[in-house]
Amino acid sequence: MNAVLYVNGTKLGSHPNGYTAFSFDITDALKPGETNVIAVRTENKVPSSRWYSGSGITRDVSLTITDAVHFKKNGIIVTTPDLEANQTTVTVQNDLTIANDGDEAKKLTVLTSITKKGEQTVLSSVNTSVTAAARTDTKISNPFAIKNPDLWTTDAPNLYTIHNEIYDGEELLQACDTDYGFRYMDFDPDQGFSLNGRHMKIRGVCMHSDLGALGTAMHGSALRRQVQILKRMGVNSIRTTHNPPSRMLIDICNEEGILLTEEIFDGWESVKNGNVNDYSAWITKTIGADNQIIGSTGSSMPWYEYDLAAAIGRDRNDPCVIMWSIGNELATNISTYTDFVSLNKKMLTYIENLDNTRPCTMGDDKSKIGNGTFITMQNDLANAGGTNGMNYASGSQYDSLHKAHPDWKIYGSEVASAINSRNYYKTSGHQNGTNRDKQLTSYDESRVSWGACASDALYTTIQRDYLFGSYSWTGFDYLGEPTPWQSQGSGAQGTWPSPKSSYFGIVDTAGFEKDSFYLYQSQWNDQIHTLHLLPTWDKNAVDIDLDGNVKVVVYSDAKSVELFFTDTNGNRTSLGRKEFATKQSSTGLYSYQIYEGADKSSTPHENLYLAWKVPYADGSIDAVAYDERGNMIANTDGRDHIETVGATTTLDASVWGGQETFYEDRDDLAFIEISLRDANGTVSTLDTSRVTVNVSGAGKLVAMDNGNSPDLESFFSGGRKAFAGKVLAIVKPYGEGEFTVTASAEGLAPAEITLTAAHAETSDAKKTIRSYVLSTKYTVAIGVTPDLPSQAEVRYTDGTTETLPVTWEEIPWQQVLEPGEFTVNGNIDDKIPMKVFVTVTSK
Repeated sequence: MNAVLYVNGTKLGSHPNGYTAFSFDITDALKPGETNVIAVRTENKVPSSRWYSGSGITRDVSLTITDAVHFKKNGIIVTTPDLEANQTTVTVQNDLTIANDGDEAKKLTVLTSITKKGEQTVLSSVNTSVTAAARTDTKISNPFAIKNPDLWTTDAPNLYTIHNEIYDGEELLQACDTDYGFRYMDFDPDQGFSLNGRHMKIRGVCMHSDLGALGTAMHGSALRRQVQILKRMGVNSIRTTHNPPSRMLIDICNEEGILLTEEIFDGWESVKNGNVNDYSAWITKTIGADNQIIGSTGSSMPWYEYDLAAAIGRDRNDPCVIMWSIGNELATNISTYTDFVSLNKKMLTYIENLDNTRPCTMGDDKSKIGNGTFITMQNDLANAGGTNGMNYASGSQYDSLHKAHPDWKIYGSEVASAINSRNYYKTSGHQNGTNRDKQLTSYDESRVSWGACASDALYTTIQRDYLFGSYSWTGFDYLGEPTPWQSQGSGAQGTWPSPKSSYFGIVDTAGFEKDSFYLYQSQWNDQIHTLHLLPTWDKNAVDIDLDGNVKVVVYSDAKSVELFFTDTNGNRTSLGRKEFATKQSSTGLYSYQIYEGADKSSTPHENLYLAWKVPYADGSIDAVAYDERGNMIANTDGRDHIETVGATTTLDASVWGGQETFYEDRDDLAFIEISLRDANGTVSTLDTSRVTVNVSGAGKLVAMDNGNSPDLESFFSGGRKAFAGKVLAIVKPYGEGEFTVTASAEGLAPAEITLTAAHAETSDAKKTIRSYVLSTKYTVAIGVTPDLPSQAEVRYTDGTTETLPVTWEEIPWQQVLEPGEFTVNGNIDDKIPMKVFVTVTSK
């Protein structure tokens, strides 16, 4: 995504990366006392991405007003180099860069203090004096000490706020707050990763940046929902594939205790997958002398340096960020082979000056097969203190690399790539994309040719202590790349409809968990007992073998599990109890469970879960979990009961997270989960009835989804067919008051939920104008006066709209007598000044 900034029609510069933040100082381009127009032109030349990247402005834009003396952008760097050795009295290194854009030197006082985030009590403070020379930057250090800070961990993400203030005498010129978490970490080539001295596996997922039905525009509540769903699965880390995330995600991960591998680049100089307009067109090109973008060090600065500085400079104070990833599968599906080794060294040297507290890394799929270029690059990473990420390596490939390169700190930067639909239990022909319904089995049996099933990836990682973790592809389904129906060509792939979104996700685009969610949870979440049954129990939903049996699988962390079948007459029979054996990892750092019974699978990783062959008959199956003492475990997460579903009788609606009040000024969204159920409350997974949603009152329907990749109905149509018995409605609050969400389906009583919209900041907030709808550009022929609109639609913060009159200044007749451009000033309802641009053409 390329962006160009204009102020009052004058181009200030451009930025050719849609994922990193950029800024311009527009002071000199403004016209004091007049209406000023700031315009950002975005351009997404295609093909530019192999997944859906979105178009337009998708992340926050801010207008920052400061004194001539201010903290430089990304000019606050906080480190605690001695934290590991001393947590009693911790010295905080607080390095500041102060910019003085004025014409006079200033004698200043810089005051620094620290509080627990959200609290007022000052725990430590310090001040220092400094003289800031005119028209230059001044670097100072204002360190302080804090006693016994609470450490930031994935279970207890304790945050502090560091307040830095600049004073000219008694006048406060600027105040900046920096969230900070006290934590230290280590990567060991034999024993893996540790946080604050405690060994832990990276239990990670890769995530693209879209939000399903909401597209790529960032919404804090949608991001937080994704993170909280993943954390319930046991995820402790996210790899932001394959670009820097929004600042919203950084803040959320700081607060939720999620570690981040922040990936900055996908490819480098070579075009990938035929996307001739991707970032490779810019990465080594220089910024240029006429580009006024803040952060440019001169006309010879290459864009990769700018974007490294932008990403790292923004996020280097954040405790959640643990690694900087500088590339992904650099030599896969590329147009030309470039000098990777040289550029790798340049990046590593450049990053060392930006942040020496975290390792660099990359996702590499070539070293595992002995590619000399990439082994050299991985050695350079290791020598620079970096970590060594391997994409889709097998256990034996990991072992060979560890033996050959004992100093490498190895992890699975991308693993698995299982492909599944949600609650879909046919298996024959539903594992490789040959079926016409475009669905893939929910059993852990479906994967891409280069990847592995989920259990395989999990088993490979937990056995090896030197392997410090892995990132499964992917946490959520994402828009684009609907493998195995993926193609670089245009048009339908195979029979219509062509799926629109991936099948890689452990959670679908609507945020509904697939069955594999509970497989991961059983291995990763140490705080929850998992007990999950699959498939659903309906003869039309499953494959029945020649002996009349159905494969029933249980994902659980319990020591043993027993199944019970109850027939339609109420007769209950045990189907047998199966017990896991406890095993130790390679050096005994971790334990895991494996099934070793007489009927164990001949494929070792499949014994991470339990399986029965159950003769099909209508009725129900219950799973009961027991601990190592044989006591029943009462509280479990997952589906521990399945039964033959009856006719759909009920439409059920609930709010994800249980929230009842939603705040527009906090960017809140209400996620309404709607399900079709029979008389016993069982979800009717085969019912595909269309559900429509209406919102009345102080709310508005934003989008709907069902997680079904081949469903091409618009997210914004107000209706959706149920998939596996479920539909999601996303609703935004506007203003204050109640809003009612009503879900309807033919033949069923509607389901209603009434919620409250409010303003978080003030209880008496009034509606204000959010925006107006009016064309700002007009083209006329010579001699023709433009016919400008007499009315405009105004949109308010409470979701309402109004049509108001527009008045215009008189246009002198001479303006249209020859080709050229001019502006016309106007006013909406004598309240909103604005202007339009007119082009006179001879054509």
